[in-house]
Amino acid sequence: MEDYKPKPRKDTPCNPLSFLETIINYIVKIFNYIYDNCIQLGFVVVMLYALIDSGINIKSNNLKLVTMLISIATMLLVAAYSILSFIKGDTQDESSESELNKEPATDTPIQMNPIHMMDDIKENIKLEPDLKENITNVAEKLNINDNAKIKDGLQKGVDMLSNIMKK
Repeated sequence: MEDYKPKPRKDTPCNPLSFLETIINYIVKIFNYIYDNCIQLGFVVVMLYALIDSGINIKSNNLKLVTMLISIATMLLVAAYSILSFIKGDTQDESSESELNKEPATDTPIQMNPIHMMDDIKENIKLEPDLKENITNVAEKLNINDNAKIKDGLQKGVDMLSNIMKK
């Protein structure tokens, strides 16, 4: 259900929001609040209608007082529930945001160099011994700038992968 809600834009120093975007952001937040709490808001609207209707149409003061007390008490309970769920939701959102903002802990920095990546793959592979030698040969042939040898190395890699898929 969260996918259907519009997301408010973040106002950052690097990307500040204009006045119109700030107003649109507040409107988005209001609509998201209504979307999240539509059942509670509907309940409050019904109780307000019951409060007004009972004040107008009921002639007995005792009965009018009882219905008004019940309506006001239920509206206060709904408000308390909404406030508690909002407070509880804020603590969960902060913890989930802090978990999302954490970078994964790695012992070694990520290397984007393909030669180093191939070396890491060759070291970490734990398959058949002849497969390790074939991958080593393919990696060595890929490091050469000759197109025919690169094509030959890639073909061997495709053949090895097709053999693995057959097993």
